[in-house]
Amino acid sequence: MPSLAPPCRPLESRDRSDPADRGGSYRLLILTQYYQPELIASAQMHSDIAVGLARKGARVRVLAAQPAIASPGAPPRQPAHEYLQGVRVRRVANPRWNRISLIGRLVNFAVTSVGALIQLLREPKWDLLVVDPTSPFNPLLAWLMRRLRGLRYAFLITDVYPTIAISLGYVSPTGLVARLWHWAYRLVCRDADCVIVLGECMRRRVRESLLPNGHGRNLRVIHGWADERAITPCAKRDNPFCRDHSLHDKFVVLYSGNLGRGHDLETLLDAADRLRDDPEILFLIIGDGAQRARLQAIAAERELPNVRFLPYQSPEIAGRSLTCGDVCVVSIRKGIEGLLFPWKFYSSLASGRPILAITDARSEVAGIIETNQCGLRAEPGDAAGVVAALRTLKDQSDLRGRMGRNARALLEARFTRERAIEAYDELFAGARWR
Repeated sequence: MPSLAPPCRPLESRDRSDPADRGGSYRLLILTQYYQPELIASAQMHSDIAVGLARKGARVRVLAAQPAIASPGAPPRQPAHEYLQGVRVRRVANPRWNRISLIGRLVNFAVTSVGALIQLLREPKWDLLVVDPTSPFNPLLAWLMRRLRGLRYAFLITDVYPTIAISLGYVSPTGLVARLWHWAYRLVCRDADCVIVLGECMRRRVRESLLPNGHGRNLRVIHGWADERAITPCAKRDNPFCRDHSLHDKFVVLYSGNLGRGHDLETLLDAADRLRDDPEILFLIIGDGAQRARLQAIAAERELPNVRFLPYQSPEIAGRSLTCGDVCVVSIRKGIEGLLFPWKFYSSLASGRPILAITDARSEVAGIIETNQCGLRAEPGDAAGVVAALRTLKDQSDLRGRMGRNARALLEARFTRERAIEAYDELFAGARWR
């Protein structure tokens, strides 16, 4: 079916050799639920993109919600209007209902999207709107702005909705909500000037669910990243975070990040249960999310002496907390492969530690780890496999060191922030979409 969107002139190509000459070369509006100082990976992602592109000469504005959970030390309510690192930020009201409850989150999203719509109608016409699915309603706002004002937009897919919501049991695959959601997001993808995904496996899942019938000609892959300057490998004996938390004499199995339902952390606790009699091994879980209370309850019920939970760490401390482990865990629940890409994978690479991936062999994380020899893998649900992998890494320090060095080298070669920002800038500034 042909697009009903009004015709749009391709973005004008500019001489990229002189950054000063490129000042204001294109005007970019980013619409997202989360922005700094929100404690969520997508907030940091959009902050990096916005600031990075502004430094390359783009005029960037961000339209986001007030944070639901701000970084430690940051005020819970941020200024409605702010100029941060070359980026103009406008924040709309967020009622902050219970974010663990599905109904509460939907109310939050609906209220913030109404505020965002009002602001979008007041905004001058920008060259490009970038929108993500962190609020299920925001992509529809981008589509609506295309209809009402001819505004071009790029859909940056960080999680493949509604497929991931169906896979996690939030909605019925045959229910009205799922059918409407699929129909709406297919419309959004079809009429987008560009759809961006975080990996090749995600590209395949998006083609299958959201871009059928050959509408994937503008589907691009831009991988995530970690700041290699903020996260640098550090020996545990030199890490003050290890001293502060008495980790220097433990073999630390670190999971740091979102404790959402898309991550298989039950298998990690099952492995901890099997290793409860090894006093040298400690499972350290840092972060927050929908599973945190349940995971803490499981650990308490089983009286696991080797499991410890810590909250998210402030940005000033995060670089040290991410290097406190001897091995970093990345997990993806069975059936979720390609529907999300765990951002902690990149910070784990940056830490210079081997990765233990609890994921299906077909996942992109598994393929990258195997190809680059930077970690080991176990199947979701295979606690015995996790235990075997941990014993191997614990007993073979040479293997652990080699895999850690390979991890850091891979990050520096493929997954740096500067490399990703250059890819976004090249895409947004170039006349290459049509």
